[in-house]
Amino acid sequence: MGMERFASACKWIAGDGNSILFWSDIWNGEESLRTHFPLVFHISNCPEGRASSFWETNGQAGGWHLQLFRPPSGSEASQAELLTRALQGRPLVLYRTDKVWWGRSPDEGYSVRNGYLWWRRPAIHNPAMVEYRRAIWGSVVPLKVKAFIWLVCHGRVLTKTYCLKWCPNLNTTCVLCEGAEETTDHLFRGCPVARWVWGRLGMLCTYQSEWPSMGEFWAAVTGMTTHSDWSLVAKVRRLVVPAGLWAICLSRNSVIFRGQRFYQENLWELLEVLLRDWGRFIAGASFIELHIGVLHIMP
Repeated sequence: MGMERFASACKWIAGDGNSILFWSDIWNGEESLRTHFPLVFHISNCPEGRASSFWETNGQAGGWHLQLFRPPSGSEASQAELLTRALQGRPLVLYRTDKVWWGRSPDEGYSVRNGYLWWRRPAIHNPAMVEYRRAIWGSVVPLKVKAFIWLVCHGRVLTKTYCLKWCPNLNTTCVLCEGAEETTDHLFRGCPVARWVWGRLGMLCTYQSEWPSMGEFWAAVTGMTTHSDWSLVAKVRRLVVPAGLWAICLSRNSVIFRGQRFYQENLWELLEVLLRDWGRFIAGASFIELHIGVLHIMP
């Protein structure tokens, strides 16, 4: 998916056609041929072929051959005719290699900055996505915890089910509840232990079936206050939610890698330690005592 997005910002200048994917790369027009002519693409006999494989040389001349596994009919025939017209005047130059440029312009060039700005462009116009990212990277927790939360929201945490690709015989049972497979969603949201944590923190209302992903779960929790809100409630949520996720992760790792028995009381003590350490570093002792007091009075 990442390479496909990157390729969509590049444009090819056809040479010998050995480097260009005929259907998927952008080399004829402003979009790929598979996007512009989907009906023809679906009957192609070579959907992943290079442009050179569609070019037939006849002496000094040559021409395009679409390589369809059956004759087009109806709308397919109309699109095939339009595609043939689009390819006219775009011959391959066999003595020249293919070239690619960034940003649809040979003068723009590629840099890390414009690559990053282009990559996050869809989110710039999506306020919910902007708020979701700010909530993570703007939270008052250590950087490694922010990176961990980002992995949680994108389903990239090395849970047991995620590790099946490397260890097919791995026992995937959750070590905290021993009642279901350990997926990212189960470990941090659906597990009885996780629900106990969020319930005691007064956030069980955020565990709803309408939040199908951990990213939306995170947005639901932190979205109750905007990024510019620095009230006590906002500070609590930005500190407590990462602490809950991190405490669950550390407790799970202690069982797996250290062979320790799991006790909910130990998890809660760990959570309080995290809040005390992170909060003192950010806001001072009075802020922390208030946080700890809030935690103790919640049911």
